[in-house]
Amino acid sequence: MKDKLIFSIIIGMLAILIVWVIGVVLQNKEDGSGLVLVPVNLFYYSAEADTKNGNVKCSLDGIVPVERRLRIGKGASTEEKIQATIRELINGNLTESEIAEGIDTEFPLEGFSFVDTSLQNGLLTLYFEDTSNATTGGSCRTGILWLQIEQTALQFQEVDSVIFEPNTLFQP
Repeated sequence: MKDKLIFSIIIGMLAILIVWVIGVVLQNKEDGSGLVLVPVNLFYYSAEADTKNGNVKCSLDGIVPVERRLRIGKGASTEEKIQATIRELINGNLTESEIAEGIDTEFPLEGFSFVDTSLQNGLLTLYFEDTSNATTGGSCRTGILWLQIEQTALQFQEVDSVIFEPNTLFQP
């Protein structure tokens, strides 16, 4: 009797593993459009994770990842993957569960748009337009906006550091 129970548990666990593997394979399968689902992290803000002794620190401690799967061309370059990821970040689409967990963002910002990238020897330059000066404000706010984009870009192993153009962005 005990052996049958152990055998049933093992068979059940194997079935769950097989279903999971099939799901992963199907999620990453090309859909005929030449696109595949690529897992990335978007980094947003959690004041709760950034609080010490009741005070918000406006620090990297509050920058938290949320996972997304983006449809990106199968042979996409690193720059193309970065571009798709940054665009998704500044769209600011949080799920209801992420909002319930206290994750927040000010993206999208009116008049703020992503233009292009340049990646050379680990240095990633991100080019934006900010026609409404939406990236200005207090030092806490501008620092958090900066960190969200920077940390999202730094997840790519080819990126060692990030600079923003024009350099007038994210000024307090």
